[in-house]
Amino acid sequence: MPKTRTKTKRTVRVGDAIVVETTTMKMKMPAIAAGYVGLISVLCFPAPFALLLGILALRQLKKKPKLHGKGRAIFAIVMGVLFSIPIPFIVIALLSAK
Repeated sequence: MPKTRTKTKRTVRVGDAIVVETTTMKMKMPAIAAGYVGLISVLCFPAPFALLLGILALRQLKKKPKLHGKGRAIFAIVMGVLFSIPIPFIVIALLSAK
């Protein structure tokens, strides 16, 4: 079941009453998780997971285009790629230092 998050709140005056309208958007959990893992991928080690979750989220979002989260999935892919690149160099440097 998609997770629902409040997107915007808008206050509208109708006569003497004030009505607060909210619109919601639905996101798949992998898109949300991919965004957060992509954010912490700066530490390098979660970066491959961000890449994987971003790709999985995009695949799910293509199947259900009414859901939101494409930006988070793309962000996770970009961060995953950027911070996965240094990992082999770090491993090689650590192995050669011994």
